[in-house]
Amino acid sequence: MSESTMSAQPVEHEVDSQHKEDSNYEGDSDYDEDSDYDEESEHEEDPKYTESPPSTWQLPMSPGLYKSINESGDVVKFRILAYRVTIQDMLRMADTLQVDPERSYAYRRDKAWELIRLELGKHHCCRWARIAIDDLFTSCIVVASNCTPVDLYHANDRKRIWFVQQYLGLSKLPVWYSPWLVNITKK
Repeated sequence: MSESTMSAQPVEHEVDSQHKEDSNYEGDSDYDEDSDYDEESEHEEDPKYTESPPSTWQLPMSPGLYKSINESGDVVKFRILAYRVTIQDMLRMADTLQVDPERSYAYRRDKAWELIRLELGKHHCCRWARIAIDDLFTSCIVVASNCTPVDLYHANDRKRIWFVQQYLGLSKLPVWYSPWLVNITKK
């Protein structure tokens, strides 16, 4: 699995102090990328989103469809709609996903990240990225972008994005980020 690396700035929100504490610690990991987890055996069908978000839950306004400087009309910068995922979020998810608590911190973090990416990437049209905000790199789950009409459609899929937020156990809404440097690889 490949991971994107971006340098980004938030479009609508300031970086809160909780995320400034997000560490870049890589550590000595005993994580085994060639584990026996079979991604094909999990959830073969497309998800059905039955739970609606509360009426007070509002997604940030879409920036509009990406339009480069080479196209006619007003330029619309490329943006991603993403949830920032801190190390604390990863360790909480490791507990939720029942990753062996006796293993090292780095293994638990990496294994949780692998399981999250498998579930959300395969079944919920999510991607993942590393973005730099205030000179700190942080991991993100990208739920949409404005790159194509289909990607932009995903930005308005309230039930899907609500599911992703609940799955991750996050309370904050996703944020539109404007990447400075983009190196996105699709699976």
